[in-house]
Amino acid sequence: MLKSERRHVARIQLDAPITTKVSTSRVTLLDLSLDGARIEHNFPLSRGKQLTLHLEHLGQHIDVQCEVRRCALVQRDGVIDYTSGLHFVSVNPDSMIVLREIIADTVKRDFDARRELLLKIKK
Repeated sequence: MLKSERRHVARIQLDAPITTKVSTSRVTLLDLSLDGARIEHNFPLSRGKQLTLHLEHLGQHIDVQCEVRRCALVQRDGVIDYTSGLHFVSVNPDSMIVLREIIADTVKRDFDARRELLLKIKK
């Protein structure tokens, strides 16, 4: 039996992680979609916790109300961190525009980089 995808919207892995904040704590944004995000941080978060994700893009600042859907302990090279999946609970229309711009810019940069690589390979 095929495993069904629970996400309704694909997440875009950012070409470079973004340091940002949830509520008042610093976190690293790893990927993003129109209805959620994945963050890395150095403290545990409880499933179901409500928080605010603060994002900035090209001088535009947005705050998105989120709920923690999962939090997992990650250990790399002796360093312990956590990754959490966030679900966007409330996104106002202006913030949705900025989210779409961040995702579109990331996809465009990825597409352009892949095209340049293919052009170099063909030469």
